[in-house]
Amino acid sequence: FGHVGRINAWKGQEDFLEASLKLMPDYPRMHILFSGDAYKGEEWREDKLKKEIDESGFRNRIHYLGFQKDIDRVYRTMDTLVSTSNGRETFSLVVAEAMS
Repeated sequence: FGHVGRINAWKGQEDFLEASLKLMPDYPRMHILFSGDAYKGEEWREDKLKKEIDESGFRNRIHYLGFQKDIDRVYRTMDTLVSTSNGRETFSLVVAEAMS
């Protein structure tokens, strides 16, 4: 499962991580990935996400890729794209990109 997008309050990376951590003990082959970085001035969000991954107990199955120029390659590595955007984002371009 993967999540693509800028790391910010309305993309829901923390929600995706939280939900994944509940499932990972029961699904030992499950891997998740994050692709994207934070906006300038909000690098603390990226640092926080990395710290949560490091402390999760599943660091070997949670992959933080950061910004990726070849996003099509990232999409091809996933079986499922997860969009956890909240109400601030009415339509995610990432979902359209992944569908294409």
